[in-house]
Amino acid sequence: MRGKKGLDYIDWSISMGMFIIAVTALFVFLKPGAHPESDQETLVKIVEKNFLEQAQWFIHETPLYVKHFQDLYGTGQQALIHVRAEGNIRFSAVRPASHGRYELITQTPRQLTFNCNIAPCDDSNFTIIGTTERMSDTIDLEYECIPANQPLTCTAILGATITYEGLQQAEINTLSTANYNTIRSSWMYPLQKEFAIYQDGNKIIGGQEPVQQGNIFVKELKMQVINAQGVKTPTVINIKVW
Repeated sequence: MRGKKGLDYIDWSISMGMFIIAVTALFVFLKPGAHPESDQETLVKIVEKNFLEQAQWFIHETPLYVKHFQDLYGTGQQALIHVRAEGNIRFSAVRPASHGRYELITQTPRQLTFNCNIAPCDDSNFTIIGTTERMSDTIDLEYECIPANQPLTCTAILGATITYEGLQQAEINTLSTANYNTIRSSWMYPLQKEFAIYQDGNKIIGGQEPVQQGNIFVKELKMQVINAQGVKTPTVINIKVW
């Protein structure tokens, strides 16, 4: 019996040791009392995500190639080229803005209409510029020649769209006038922490920074501001968290 009791004690000791190791490993993994939402990288991600959702937009440039285009057809009716936005895209500009032979007679966020002032208006190219707010937005376009099926009077085609992402300066300016505490709350930023956003060294929005700069974590974003005409300007965004 003594031998069996000794073995039972050894088994109990091994089991208890394994239990203690398992519990210790669980505590190390879970880190009771820790606040993972407050580590520096997580804080930067919160600010960066919300800032880009507010300030970023997408500019789409689509070429319109016009091979044949007359001013009139039939019994003197005006020939036209319509370009329509079928998706989320909204037209913001056309390059070139003016043309000696063409006239942009309709320009709305959803439709562009060209006519020919001095025939023939053949072999001309335009760039149609539109904007969207999100990457997932659709940018479908379609065009229509009036009259249809008369290629010598009107023949045109839309080329491949090129998309650029950048910042919308108007939204950055709006953010600069917003209430910091309201923004921090709407972005679900931890109340016990602070942040600040700078553009090219100028503060956009943020809390009072601590005297000890060593406690501040900074991430730099090299980006570009794009206006509605497609003009791009380099800019540097600095996100500070502490």
